[in-house]
Amino acid sequence: MNKWNMDDIKAIVSEVASRKKEYEFLNNMELKYNYRLRNALGRCKCKGIVVNKKVESITPYCIEISKTVLNFESYDMMKQIVLHEVAHALADMKHQDDCQHDYRFKEMCKEIGCTSSGTYATEEERQEIRQVKEKTAKYKVSCTNCNHGWYYKTKTKAVKNPSSCYCPYCGHDDFHVTTLR
Repeated sequence: MNKWNMDDIKAIVSEVASRKKEYEFLNNMELKYNYRLRNALGRCKCKGIVVNKKVESITPYCIEISKTVLNFESYDMMKQIVLHEVAHALADMKHQDDCQHDYRFKEMCKEIGCTSSGTYATEEERQEIRQVKEKTAKYKVSCTNCNHGWYYKTKTKAVKNPSSCYCPYCGHDDFHVTTLR
């Protein structure tokens, strides 16, 4: 069972939306889970109008949160992921541009109290992600040489045919697959 739900995410977004009049559009954004996000913990989707290869206007319309985030033990860590995506929406709307992770986005992160302004997770976040993956995985694929392991929820190529893979840490190509559940 998930530790967090959509009501928790909506509460975070609503709290930010209530801070300033120009943030109120956040209340109309679609918030949803994306079970297919594997490498990202969230994403902000925008619609843009392009005229003569130049973006004329940008409208953020959806924030998607990975299922992994719902299993985080730490409320603050889950909140930082949501705030990160909210900062994307606010920066893009304010500047009418895809700010990605530039200085405008980082300024918006500071403004709303988001400490996670980069594209990569902190060591604490990576540890939390690892723990969630270990708890929810059905399979573990381990290198028989260096014992480095990867966790999977589904029968991926690495689970079905581990001999077709190699370890990025030691270069070895022999793996052991363990069914966890």
